[in-house]
Amino acid sequence: MMQAWNNGRFIANGSGYGVTVSGQFRDEYLDVNWASIFLHLDGEDEPVELAINNSVFWSKGRELRSGKIGKWLIKNGLATFDLENPPELVVTPMEGNHFKISL
Repeated sequence: MMQAWNNGRFIANGSGYGVTVSGQFRDEYLDVNWASIFLHLDGEDEPVELAINNSVFWSKGRELRSGKIGKWLIKNGLATFDLENPPELVVTPMEGNHFKISL
């Protein structure tokens, strides 16, 4: 499972946004040997590459940040949301380290 993530501020260029990955999703679908994953955002032409090859992600951090994800969230009407109840994202595993993301 993934949820939308924001640092608490709306920034029109999309910075300060990303996704939060649940520990269960990380352990079930991600491989510690991958340098990155690719998120295919519904309606976008190119996937977003996110690095996951750092110790913080695998130990305590679950946020994957990207201005491209922010622009996608803003475009889909999720510029602001309750940080205590972020939008759930539908994640569909594709092949290898590629995942389709939709609202």
